[in-house]
Amino acid sequence: MSNYKDRLKQNQSGADIPKMDIGMRLTAKAKENKPGFVYMKEENGSRVEAFGNFAIKGILIGHGMVLSAYSKDIGAKGGSFHSTVYFKKSDTITLFGPTPSGYKKEMSGNLDQVEDFLTVKRRTIPSLDKTKKQMILYILTEKKGLVEIRTNLTLGFDQIKQVQKGSCEFLVEVSAAMYSDKNPVISAGAKKILGALAEKNPPCYCTFKLTDIPIDDTIAEKYDLVRHLDDFDRFKNYASNAIPDVDDDSGDNASLKPRPPAKGTAFDDNTIDNVSGEAEDDLPF
Repeated sequence: MSNYKDRLKQNQSGADIPKMDIGMRLTAKAKENKPGFVYMKEENGSRVEAFGNFAIKGILIGHGMVLSAYSKDIGAKGGSFHSTVYFKKSDTITLFGPTPSGYKKEMSGNLDQVEDFLTVKRRTIPSLDKTKKQMILYILTEKKGLVEIRTNLTLGFDQIKQVQKGSCEFLVEVSAAMYSDKNPVISAGAKKILGALAEKNPPCYCTFKLTDIPIDDTIAEKYDLVRHLDDFDRFKNYASNAIPDVDDDSGDNASLKPRPPAKGTAFDDNTIDNVSGEAEDDLPF
């Protein structure tokens, strides 16, 4: 097996954060009970939210996780605590919180420490919602380069398992769908975890299917696959090796400190920042 296929297997395992070259960010989300993807586009000089139902075809580079917790009583008009991407419980996760003037770093630590921090916060902010965890998918596409997609965590793992044997050999196609406990493609284990709440308020999530397009040397070169694999390796290693709660911005530790988003950057569950935008009648895929 060629080098890039071995590394695809390693990345897709989700096992072990420099910046990756993200061409577009999407979130699987329902609109008027219809599944689709939310993204940002430019309109009359402003960035506005757009919605489209389309399939994304590309190479599954890997996946990570993020967490957030919303309260109407924090920030200027309510807001969420948001984490950096992590890949396993022991990774160093940095948590940002909203203020009237923008987001700031709250703390960093492993998953248990971050969840303990949010538990303590709920004593002073009773309206702080239960922690929401999402999967982040990284799909390398021909048109948009590396695409980041947020989806339901439980269903994300469940659906990836169904294509894992072939996703190192063939391109995958990712689409948005609405959850149904009658869907035979979703495992009984996932349905049990999601429970009755998902039946009453079904989440929108990503489905996967294998295409008949093989990942060969021609595709690898066309998609610049090796460069993106290198970026993803560095991204994962950052989360594993970053020093938690470093207060000193000088010296060697400075490069290990995640930087908060710029003031005014969209940074909540309903918007996606730094995204190339297309009109809805010119969907990106």
